[in-house]
Amino acid sequence: MSNSMTEALSHLASRMPRIVREHEVLRVAGWMPGEDPDAVAHKAAGEVLRWAQRRAGQRLPREAWDGESFELPLPGRDPSAIRLRAGASDLWAFRIHDPDKTVPGRAWTTEVVLGHVPGKQAQFSTRLLVATPEEDFSIDPAVPGFVQQVAEKCGLVVGSQAASATPAVYADGEDAEALIEHLTDPGRLLPTIVLTLADGASAPYIKAEKLAGVLTGLAHVALARPDAAWRLTERLGKRLSVFGGAARVYQPGFEETAELRPYPAGASSQRVGHLGCLHCRSGQPDPLVQLALIHLEFEALQPIISRPCSP
Repeated sequence: MSNSMTEALSHLASRMPRIVREHEVLRVAGWMPGEDPDAVAHKAAGEVLRWAQRRAGQRLPREAWDGESFELPLPGRDPSAIRLRAGASDLWAFRIHDPDKTVPGRAWTTEVVLGHVPGKQAQFSTRLLVATPEEDFSIDPAVPGFVQQVAEKCGLVVGSQAASATPAVYADGEDAEALIEHLTDPGRLLPTIVLTLADGASAPYIKAEKLAGVLTGLAHVALARPDAAWRLTERLGKRLSVFGGAARVYQPGFEETAELRPYPAGASSQRVGHLGCLHCRSGQPDPLVQLALIHLEFEALQPIISRPCSP
């Protein structure tokens, strides 16, 4: 093909619209304890709406705060919700868009589903999606701020373990026993990232507070101080423990007799051990009503868990 033809086609291609693809970045799902599931769900909805109102840049309508269906046409954001009632089941599904502040053509969508069905506690589910024409893009994923607020003010439980926006600190040998009980709990559905301190250090290499905040509902974060780390080593052995400033991810289903998983290629075993990687799934956008119907029986409330990197 001649250079002139190549140049002409390149010029034409640059003027054609780029394909926008939507990717699911993360998903958090769990349940919220309380004697009155309806009141708990309403309280959680308030945390979501306060967060959304800051994103929208103007006050949301009264129907939003009453937990009812609403639509607010705002260019690029369009916050909306639908409330569905079926017998004793009550569901509220919310969605808002948010154009990326730095990357043209990239837009974020946050979806939330709250509610309850007979015989169950109030349920919570949220997912974050990004639509972009970029073929290769890099992001620093973090859960929306309202997830931290729901975890702290309403209580958010994934499986048998409470999600927290702050790291759990284990200081001594007695605490280490509690950590082992946590790690081997068969009801634990999220990975647990255990951080330790190097000799003479007062803090881990990774900022525990920041890590726990951005991974609220996606992973548990624990800080094992030296006495606790050495007790962990006594119980699990060096091959399965973590100490001396390293960090390790303990996957759900961990047992004291577990087989050691290899480090990913290029990982350092000196400072930071096997951290794995957060698994991201691609998904197609759902209309708001369809989203609510999918979650009506809460069968689709499955959290994303950390999966090990390929060796």
